[in-house]
Amino acid sequence: MKNIIILTHGEFSRGITQSCRMILGDVAAPLALSIRPDSSTDMVNSMLENAICAYPKNETVVLLTDIPGGSTTRSALSMLNTHSNLIIVSGLNLGLLLEIAVLETAGNLPEDRAQIEEILAEARTSLQIVGDSAGASSDFCEFAESPDSADSGEL
Repeated sequence: MKNIIILTHGEFSRGITQSCRMILGDVAAPLALSIRPDSSTDMVNSMLENAICAYPKNETVVLLTDIPGGSTTRSALSMLNTHSNLIIVSGLNLGLLLEIAVLETAGNLPEDRAQIEEILAEARTSLQIVGDSAGASSDFCEFAESPDSADSGEL
């Protein structure tokens, strides 16, 4: 995933990248950047600047952050003044990363806000309650109750 940068608190960026590769196979990993409690704003901004500058200016770079309004997102937003090829998406989860990774692997990395909005709409549908302690479950999990799935050895 040559044009995707992930910037998160702690090791989340590396972990979600590993999960993505586990599911999709041996695809190129996005650039995983992490901040630590002792990371200064200047240090994070410099790290981001160097990462973004490694990409051609005529290619879109998708920068994914973990928390809207968090320090990772604020640092990412500070890059918009000098990098017109940047699209920033915050609220990273594995479903979102997989959706973008599949498109990028197929050579269809989103290049504008409208395409990203479509991906976000799809990613939002993956967030749902699939059961609760009262015994209610959604149709989404009916496959888990199938006797055939219990013996298949699949995850």
